[in-house]
Amino acid sequence: MLTLPIDLQHFSVDGTVGKMDRRLMITTKPVLAPASKSESADSKMEDNQVDSERRPSVKINAAAVTSVLASFNKMQLLRQRTLAAKGNVTKATPLRTFNPREVKEEIERQLDTTLTGLTYDSKRASVLARSLSDTIKRKVKAMKFPRYKFVVFVTISSKSCLSMLVGSQCVWNAQIDTFATGTFINDSLVAVVTVFAVFQE
Repeated sequence: MLTLPIDLQHFSVDGTVGKMDRRLMITTKPVLAPASKSESADSKMEDNQVDSERRPSVKINAAAVTSVLASFNKMQLLRQRTLAAKGNVTKATPLRTFNPREVKEEIERQLDTTLTGLTYDSKRASVLARSLSDTIKRKVKAMKFPRYKFVVFVTISSKSCLSMLVGSQCVWNAQIDTFATGTFINDSLVAVVTVFAVFQE
């Protein structure tokens, strides 16, 4: 037997509302009693009704799982082919290696066409170096070395009795990363251009 205190204020009986004192409710049924047989049968009937109302496509079987996995695999294959066509797949070796000789010829060609007949001017040297850098980078990219990134370094100096030394240090893969250098000298100036080619894996 279980005794529970309850507050029965504003308790309505037969449609009338009256104020009652605090009372005790006495029950012989456990509060957490398992459902009776009639209740379990009713709940099973309700569950069956819910199952019958579901769409048949929601029910999972082996054929449905196989179909979903097959379509997922097709999507993965299509995505891999698309990425491979765009060049977005990781590759350890380049399809076409960087050719320093070809790039050096292009560098010297651009230097000859741009700097022939010019005299050194310190005010124009920075603008000229930036213009040469952009032009040479565009020409090297047009040579189609796939997955290579390029850095173009241009130095323009006055030709005088002073000596000039241009050097660089890089951390890269010595087997596939490389560089090409071209120089131009006339009576007034000296120009040195270095193109660094770094393979993007």
